[in-house]
Amino acid sequence: MNSEEARQLIISKTNEYLKPDKSKKGRICPICGSGTGKNGTGMSTKDNIHYTCWAGKCFEHNDIIDIIGLEYGLKSYNERLKKAAEIFGITIEEKNYQGENKE
Repeated sequence: MNSEEARQLIISKTNEYLKPDKSKKGRICPICGSGTGKNGTGMSTKDNIHYTCWAGKCFEHNDIIDIIGLEYGLKSYNERLKKAAEIFGITIEEKNYQGENKE
């Protein structure tokens, strides 16, 4: 599949990666563990796509691809997308950037 299709599929699988916090209202931050403490409140989201980690201040308004990238210390979006695809067992087609063959 192409990178946009992979991106959409990865985003649809967010809840498979991010575990519910103790309060069952948010998700556990995979970076700082917010959501596992005594209060049990973790990351929050308004749209179930973009998350903010308030307790550890790890990130604001990031999707699962960016969260995985932060967790693994990846800088570029392509590296983050490839790692997320790897985690979810998704194969992204490599594009041929050599241009058209001219006869």
